[in-house]
Amino acid sequence: NISIKFPDYVSLQTLECIKVFVDKITMDIYCNISKPIQGIVLNGSSVTRLCSLYISKGRNVALRQATSQTSTYSESPFYFSSTAVDGNAN
Repeated sequence: NISIKFPDYVSLQTLECIKVFVDKITMDIYCNISKPIQGIVLNGSSVTRLCSLYISKGRNVALRQATSQTSTYSESPFYFSSTAVDGNAN
């Protein structure tokens, strides 16, 4: 139970966003807004159980695209250019 409001834009106060449940503990909320947003207000009983909140300008168009690099750090297997577009935030 989460509702979203955008305090900077009165016309967006009642904007309907699409909620998609990814799994039992993850929900993506999509709001199609073309204007820059200066703030966001979350209300509802589920807000106190939020572990993380990611706000994105949009879809990552580089996700899973081909990558290349000129050198690799030899001390670790984790420094490959493909990790930049693998979808993980780490």
